[in-house]
This record gives sequence, structure tokens and C-alpha cells, in this order.
Amino acid sequence: MAFQIRLRTKVASLCLPILLAACGPSTPAEREAEQCVDGNMMAAVMVQDAVKTRLKAPSTADFPLATARVSHLGECKFLVMGPVDAQNGFGAMLRNTYMATIQYDPKDETWQVLEAEVLN
Repeated sequence: MAFQIRLRTKVASLCLPILLAACGPSTPAEREAEQCVDGNMMAAVMVQDAVKTRLKAPSTADFPLATARVSHLGECKFLVMGPVDAQNGFGAMLRNTYMATIQYDPKDETWQVLEAEVLN
């Protein structure tokens, strides 16, 4: 009985890496697509500077990341929408909504903001 358990454990430990490798992305295009899909939180962070340039008082901007919504559009593009708290021209803190489109280049490992706007 003990021999069977050890043998099964050895077989499982030898087969598991092979099975995991077989389940993972096999082509460069699949690996690139996987890198892009995993970039949701990074996309939300990377659009912040572009959004700040559209505010009256960019240094006062606060981005509650927990409420940002990120949608993967394909081809390593993301649509990010969320709130930003910042002072208006009179110094009052207001909550606005921003929307931005950003694209990740996995070859260069760089982000490019394609479009960003503050909606209200």
C-alpha cells in the first residue's frame, strides 16, 4: 500500500509540470494576449497622469482605484472609467468621472494613452 502511494505521488509529481505546460499559452501570440489581459489594474494606474492634465488643480487629484472599472477591448487596449476627486477653479473638492483608453505594448513593455477626458 505504501509503495502504491509513493509511486502515485512520483508519477503525479512528474506529470503535473507537463500538464501545466500543456495548458499554458503555447504560441507567442497567446502569451502576448495573456500579458495584455492581466494588465487591468496597471491600466487604471497608468491613465492617471493623462487625466490629471485635464483638471484645474491636478496636484489635488485623488483616484479611488477600488471603484475604477477596466474593460479589456482586445489588442492590448483597455477602457478605464472611474471617479477622480479634485479641486475646481474655486478650491472646492468635487468628484468627477473620467474615461480613458490606453494600450499596452508587450514588446516594449510601455503604455500609451490614446484618449482621456473628464466627463463632468
